[in-house]
Amino acid sequence: MKYPIIPQPHLKGLDKVEIVDRLLKRRPVETEEFYYGREYKTFYYFHRLFEDMDLESWIELAGEIYLHVMKPGKEGQPPRLARFDFKSSLERWYSVTTAHYCIDCYRKKRALALYDNEEALESHMERENEEEFGHAEVASVIEMMPNVRYKTLMQLRYLEELELDEVAERMNMEKTVLYRTHERARAQFFSLFTRIYGVQAKSKNVRL
Repeated sequence: MKYPIIPQPHLKGLDKVEIVDRLLKRRPVETEEFYYGREYKTFYYFHRLFEDMDLESWIELAGEIYLHVMKPGKEGQPPRLARFDFKSSLERWYSVTTAHYCIDCYRKKRALALYDNEEALESHMERENEEEFGHAEVASVIEMMPNVRYKTLMQLRYLEELELDEVAERMNMEKTVLYRTHERARAQFFSLFTRIYGVQAKSKNVRL
């Protein structure tokens, strides 16, 4: 898959502290190179994943995320980007931030589309544990899994739909080790899914 991309000469050689400083200062050249060059894969991926967000292209999503991370916080707090703690890579932070933004938009849109009064919305919340969640939600949660090995395993098994034997070969793992790792990866996935969606994730309502 080839993505549209622009050159990034003004970002070359900069570390994440310097990049964040330029973004917070709203430097137009560096901002354009970062959002439409350095981070294009993140926005392209999540735009494809959440196709029903009413955004025409990944470029629109990039603009939405720019506003999301640059607007001042509540009660005089600095914007989200200014609160980046530099403990992770900037790329991972944008990936997680974009995922949360898309999931939040998806959940709000689903609630508004299906329910137009408080009583119906309360009924929906009571039934939410029984609802099915599909590929988009599963993929976005896997993308945010903190353990890289678990994340890779889940991607190969449930997104690429490989058999466990094939996953073991791709990851160069003994089958017995893979099976134990698979169970731990699933446990981490369901725990993270529950935290993100606010419902108790179960095998019966999350299509793995």
